[in-house]
Amino acid sequence: MRRSARPNSRELRRGEAACRPGPPRRATAAPKGFGEISVELDAIEPSRLRDLVELMIQRHLPPDQFVTLKAAEDSERALIAGLVGMLGGWP
Repeated sequence: MRRSARPNSRELRRGEAACRPGPPRRATAAPKGFGEISVELDAIEPSRLRDLVELMIQRHLPPDQFVTLKAAEDSERALIAGLVGMLGGWP
């Protein structure tokens, strides 16, 4: 099942969604089958976009698997931060 980053109509009515809904651009090579409305992701505040993505992931994963994946992500972030520190930081 495909999920859209497009906010639902309740969010739009309450003004919670920072988006520019509109018809898909004809000049782009956007895949077909995503409906008649598109939303540019840069129009969604980064924190809101992260929340939407996390919510969709949580809806499709068992809770224990989500916790395991978050722990692995935290471990990987720590490992990468350590490697960057060993190399003298990021340029």
